[in-house]
Amino acid sequence: GVINGDEIVVQLPIGVDVTNLKASFSMDNPRTIVQVGSEVQESGINEQDFTNPVSYRVKAEDKSTRIYSVRVEKKIALQSFGFYKEDNPGLEEDYKAVIRGLIIDIAVHETVDITKLVARFQTSTGATVKIGVVTQESKVTANNFNSPVAYTFTDAGLPASVDFKVALSFIGPQWWMIGDKSII
Repeated sequence: GVINGDEIVVQLPIGVDVTNLKASFSMDNPRTIVQVGSEVQESGINEQDFTNPVSYRVKAEDKSTRIYSVRVEKKIALQSFGFYKEDNPGLEEDYKAVIRGLIIDIAVHETVDITKLVARFQTSTGATVKIGVVTQESKVTANNFNSPVAYTFTDAGLPASVDFKVALSFIGPQWWMIGDKSII
């Protein structure tokens, strides 16, 4: 990582799953305490989710403290992905994905018509996104998710394209109770 004031930026390859990384760090004084929240951190031992910046508090032997914000940066990144009712007439709720490395996990209700869903996504600046030869536009381009879909990302700074695969799953049937038990 590169330390700039109170911020540490770590550059990682695009395919790294940042949801359970172990930070390695060194300190000049062995009595220095490093914490995330109230949990003491040990170099190379404790796992953290770096989807968002993580604050590391460093307490020196003289009781002074300093907080470092550690964030992961990737050259091409898919920062968010989902199907939103605002972009898809007929959806009753928003469906947000969990992105793990190059896999986009998203669960929708089994009643959703998956043959013409419009994805809303945010990428790193400069990335071009395609499915096959069709350029994708967030909140605009509809796709059929009946079979696995690969979003291909390209960037001038990369030697090859990167594929993010959508892993669509279904949430079981929804049940509603109308009235109360006294109605027969």
